[in-house]
Amino acid sequence: MEDSALRGLVGEVVTRVRGPHEPGEVRLLFHGCWETLIAYGDGPLARGQSVLVTGSRGAGAVEVIAWAGEVPPEPGALGTRSFDELATGEMEE
Repeated sequence: MEDSALRGLVGEVVTRVRGPHEPGEVRLLFHGCWETLIAYGDGPLARGQSVLVTGSRGAGAVEVIAWAGEVPPEPGALGTRSFDELATGEMEE
């Protein structure tokens, strides 16, 4: 799994993320397959919360933030918006 390809993916928490030092698990749709990865967040994230991957820690571990939108049904469903637009919630017209 390419670490750089994970950045910007949207997924869902399947095992509660407790914070930066106590990970949980997230489920992401990656190249058409559901993958479950270890996830770290700035703070607690509840099971079922949508998340945005902001970075990789390697070896199947990612950093995530809360995401207000829903998990997309397939890769690329978020269109051509950049990672920065997704992370800040801003969109170019």
